Amino acid sequence: MYFLRCKSKETFDPVHKYHFDMNCVKCKSEHKVSVKGSDLFQFNQGKYIQDAFSYISEGLREMMMSGICDNCFKEMFPEEDAWECEIDFSERSMSWIYLNYLSTIK
Repeated sequence: MYFLRCKSKETFDPVHKYHFDMNCVKCKSEHKVSVKGSDLFQFNQGKYIQDAFSYISEGLREMMMSGICDNCFKEMFPEEDAWECEIDFSERSMSWIYLNYLSTIK
């Protein structure tokens, strides 16, 4: 995990936290993230990042894992909408035939 190799500071007031300073490996932009000590412990014990740090945005969690900021990630991997295709439900299309077949199954 990228964030574990970055500069960090530990604080205890009022809650035990770790503060990480990260730079995007692509554009070099600066990002900061703070996590609770107990959550970092759970993550290090094998809890998934999205479960351990659910209060951190998806984009920032990606940065924590890969070192690539949200903007660079979106630039590298365009929106999924661009890859979607429409399903043809007109009569005699494969989709229409399949749906009609499903309606006959009890």
